[in-house]
Amino acid sequence: MLKNKDLKVFYDGVYKKGERTHYSKFIDGGSMTEEKRKILGALSWKGKRVLDVGCGTGELAYLISKGGALEVTGVDYSAEAITIAKINYQGVNLNYQCQDINKIGDKFDVITLAGVLEHIDKPFVLLQRLVKMLHPKGSLDAHTEVAIKEALKSLKKTVTLIVITHKPSTIDYVDKIIALKDGKIVETGSPADLMERSDSYFKQIYDKGSALNSFT
Repeated sequence: MLKNKDLKVFYDGVYKKGERTHYSKFIDGGSMTEEKRKILGALSWKGKRVLDVGCGTGELAYLISKGGALEVTGVDYSAEAITIAKINYQGVNLNYQCQDINKIGDKFDVITLAGVLEHIDKPFVLLQRLVKMLHPKGSLDAHTEVAIKEALKSLKKTVTLIVITHKPSTIDYVDKIIALKDGKIVETGSPADLMERSDSYFKQIYDKGSALNSFT
């Protein structure tokens, strides 16, 4: 696997030659991959501040901006990709940056990572950084959340996992839930047991789809 510093040089070359030459086997029909189509259709973008990490030549970020997002920032470490993005896509709520993600200080409602994690030297380090860039009720794109969930499930039989999250739907695979409200433990149990109880705090929050203060 190429290191991140080598990937920058590699992808600058890819974008100079034309990305369709490199990505043609992943593209079905138009210029967008199936993964990006799923991300685009997964939620309403209206009024949201969005960060598109590894935006490439900018198509996904542009379509999200056209979908009603308040502000969309596309970031890529390939200067060549960002140059192409700025030429091809413009919008008052859209900007592109060739930038180190660690130098971005803003907060976002949604962060997208189409085809990014598999190319990162230390993906969990990147995820830790991105989570800190989310608003309290913010989220990674649904496709990435599913990938993280499946990765954690695969580790379940080999290590002890402690998962802290604001989204109950992302931990329905765990053995035990400890739900906290206002800093105090209000209930414990398996996801199945708590979901069967009409008075369960976990079930109420899960059904509402809103933010839980904290639980593991």
